[in-house]
Amino acid sequence: MSEPLVSDEKLTRLRNSFAHVTVDLVNHSADAPRTVTTPVLPFSTMTEADWRAAVMHWRQHADAILAGVGTRGCPACGAGESREIFTSYDAHRFHECAGCGCWFTPKRVDWSVFETLFARSPEARDLAARMMESRDRTAGREADMARIGRYLDDVLPLLPVTGERFYLDAGCGVGHSLRAGLERGLRVQGVEVDTTAIEIARGEGLPVVDPSQDLPPGPYHLLSFWETLEHIADPKGALEQFVPLLHEDGLVAITVPNLNALEGRALRESCSWVHGGYNTPGHVNLFHESALRVLLSRVGLTLLDARGEYSADVENLTASLMGLTRGAFDVLAGRPTARTVPAAMSLLLNQVWPGLKLFEELALASPILHVVACRSGREHRFESGIAKRRQAARTAILQAAADLIRMEPDWKAIAQHLDAEVKRQAQVMASLQGEVDLRDGLLERERDRYAKTVDGRLLRVKQLTGGALRRMGLLR
Repeated sequence: MSEPLVSDEKLTRLRNSFAHVTVDLVNHSADAPRTVTTPVLPFSTMTEADWRAAVMHWRQHADAILAGVGTRGCPACGAGESREIFTSYDAHRFHECAGCGCWFTPKRVDWSVFETLFARSPEARDLAARMMESRDRTAGREADMARIGRYLDDVLPLLPVTGERFYLDAGCGVGHSLRAGLERGLRVQGVEVDTTAIEIARGEGLPVVDPSQDLPPGPYHLLSFWETLEHIADPKGALEQFVPLLHEDGLVAITVPNLNALEGRALRESCSWVHGGYNTPGHVNLFHESALRVLLSRVGLTLLDARGEYSADVENLTASLMGLTRGAFDVLAGRPTARTVPAAMSLLLNQVWPGLKLFEELALASPILHVVACRSGREHRFESGIAKRRQAARTAILQAAADLIRMEPDWKAIAQHLDAEVKRQAQVMASLQGEVDLRDGLLERERDRYAKTVDGRLLRVKQLTGGALRRMGLLR
């Protein structure tokens, strides 16, 4: 009979732990609540005021603009059948593919949509340019370079090629990815559609072109789409444009917002990163791992490995699930973004979440999905590196789990120690009782010996005589 996946003892302890926590929550329900604040946009440098203004500019014109925009099928599998699931806070209707489950806007939202917006609203155009310029400020640049640098450090060791390596980033923005590549000795090339971003990058001496311009032919050893495919109306077409430039033993690295992330699934249209766009194409495609695998297979690529990045904002998620906030809708309406949750609940979340985060990683439910792929038929070239990458990920999770377990009292060891102590005390008591019994025996023998002596007999006679005289009333 096979061993159970999780022991009954551990499951019972988990169940009872929730029962104990519930008791504590009830007993501390009157404690002062904790204030949590709804974030506007994670990983963003824009201000709340600019974000609100950009969304409102778009919503003023959205219906008229989208009425003249064509439609499309599923961006992942190409299926034409889907069902509408909600309208996002920025007035885009999202559908769910009946085939692969990808979420997407059926309207073909591309750069031309926002050119129409800017023609209608010069204020929206100026705001979009200012928001793009803000991305190249020092703090934003350093944060992006650190994040993408970490992605590169994860992927580059997988490449089986040596010597000079060529790197192409599609959707490079203002060029932070190219800077990170240069720091690692790569020959870099960027592609971008936003004219403001191109001007900023070129002004810094970075090689960036728009998709209509000729590219150096490569071949490129690394082709990346860092948070890019979710913004493209035709991701299959974009991949087909660049994959031919990939080296035979090159890799494609992709990060996208994860459709299976807890916040996206739970908050849906009120989640700040579930949006179709308000000054550039937004997240018009939301992929999970299986949908991305299908998309890549359609362009001759094999998904080699996938992992999650970052973690859910658990307090904001809880506040939303408790009905304390409506996320992006509250921010747009100018309502206070600070919400209060019970103090005991906040403590519980912060104490328990590090353990649940491990499940989040295992289930590929993190906010960002990070995958690597190669040309189909070349998988064998990456077997060793991918095996090491997966083992490193498992080791990291196990180490994180071990660190948490190390902080937990070892109740079994404590029980064993207490049991041993009880047994030791019992042995001590038994030893003491033996000494008492020995003493009592010695005293009894001494009494018997004394009773047989002259003094003992005289004492006995005296005791008997005294007793008789008292009974007769002659002695008090």
